[in-house]
Amino acid sequence: KAATQPTAAPPPPTSLFESDLPYCEAALHQLQAKRAKTAGADDLLLARVAHLRFTVNADSETLTLDAPDDLVARYSYLPPEVLPDSRRFVLTTNRQRMSEAIAESRGRSPLGRPYTTCGG
Repeated sequence: KAATQPTAAPPPPTSLFESDLPYCEAALHQLQAKRAKTAGADDLLLARVAHLRFTVNADSETLTLDAPDDLVARYSYLPPEVLPDSRRFVLTTNRQRMSEAIAESRGRSPLGRPYTTCGG
């Protein structure tokens, strides 16, 4: 049998943005700008976008989004615990923070051990 040579990893994809966070921020700003340009237009989607509130924190790699009414309506088809009471979503591009949040939501420490309480 002929020996197979390891293949080189493909180059990373070319992008106009440094990461997903600036891409999302630019997309949300573009939606708001489109709404401003068409003020008075009878477009329900654009009217909803006008009330879109979000903040981006590059240091913590997070995008905080206050859920607009149409998104909250879509969540009505899901179990109620998936929509935060605050209607605020904190999204991150940081894989470590995401892993920690998943572990915490499952009742485990980031090291995979169950959380314990003292004096229960």
